[in-house]
Amino acid sequence: MTQMAPGAPSIILLAAKDLTYNTRVHRQAATLARAGWRVTVASLAPPVASLRSRAPEVEYLTVVLPHPLQAARRYLKRSASSTPSAPDREPATPVDRAADGAVLRALRRLLLPWSELIARTLFARACLSLLGGQPCEVVQAHDIPALRAACALARRHGARLVYDGVEAVEGRAVFATGALARGLRRLESWREARMIRRADLVLTVGPGLRDWMAARYGIAAPRLLRNCREWQPACRDPRLRAACALGAEDRLVLSANSIVPDAGIEQLIEA
Repeated sequence: MTQMAPGAPSIILLAAKDLTYNTRVHRQAATLARAGWRVTVASLAPPVASLRSRAPEVEYLTVVLPHPLQAARRYLKRSASSTPSAPDREPATPVDRAADGAVLRALRRLLLPWSELIARTLFARACLSLLGGQPCEVVQAHDIPALRAACALARRHGARLVYDGVEAVEGRAVFATGALARGLRRLESWREARMIRRADLVLTVGPGLRDWMAARYGIAAPRLLRNCREWQPACRDPRLRAACALGAEDRLVLSANSIVPDAGIEQLIEA
């Protein structure tokens, strides 16, 4: 990482996601670095090396989160291996394995409605542990999952808070359904709205989301920062159409996004 001037202002960008092929956060970081800022990006995985090489002065840190179900699985294996064994002891029976599987399934059902809250809390704690001793002037949250962590870090350092909202997540139950999940989502929505209203600057990707956020959160219209990809020359490749047995007259629509409920996929299929 290229050393910046000692008096350069500093910003920490938080993203509770894998940034391997995410260009938005990287381009923001690179632009700020070129403007003289000391930039640190903390995420679940950094961009690919080809992206990072374009802005070597940006520092990328990986946030490692514990996984409750994986921890439970390791505990069960450890318990089984630590049981005193006799020379004639039989290996684990299908009943034993089924019992362990039932425990994990019960834990999964118990944790699923809380998964969103647990993930965001774990990310916030990990960011405070990783960056709590690194003062900065600005903390930016890349979308809702990083907002709790950014608020906590901004409070720790007395920094300004920037929220970059790239999706409308209101009402989406991505991980679980049911009364408990809906109640927890409403509670989180209320908390998110309070945090967004306290932000010093709100960014978003287009006029539709800008207007929705202004009405939903009762804030001034967010600043637009278009989510435009860098132009790359490309040539027509017929292999995808051939693999799908499509002719030249057939329409082909690609959704370069995660497949989750209420993200517009259903309406696209119906149309």
